[in-house]
Amino acid sequence: MTNTNTVQRQMHGWSTLYRRTGKKKGQNKGHQAQQKATNEHKQLSKMLEQEAILLFSIL
Repeated sequence: MTNTNTVQRQMHGWSTLYRRTGKKKGQNKGHQAQQKATNEHKQLSKMLEQEAILLFSIL
């Protein structure tokens, strides 16, 4: 059986590491980047659609 005190200390170490690296902030940044990417993708697909319509209208 492992000593509960050491386990608690290890857990505490993880929590402080988690806090120090600002994981939550990083996750938010990632989410924002993903939203930006999806928005750009939507804009690009709209532009491609319009271009395709133009091409077909010329043909």
